[in-house]
Amino acid sequence: MEVEPLAGRRHVAVTERRTRQDWAKQIKQILDERYPAAIKFGW
Repeated sequence: MEVEPLAGRRHVAVTERRTRQDWAKQIKQILDERYPAAIKFGW
């Protein structure tokens, strides 16, 4: 589940397992689709 309160967004992705690879794929998808011009991101 991803939440971006300031933008009013939330998204739920259901996978068979919760692995590091699943998390990494989800983060990559978010960055590629929503923030393609981003050079870096941080927590």
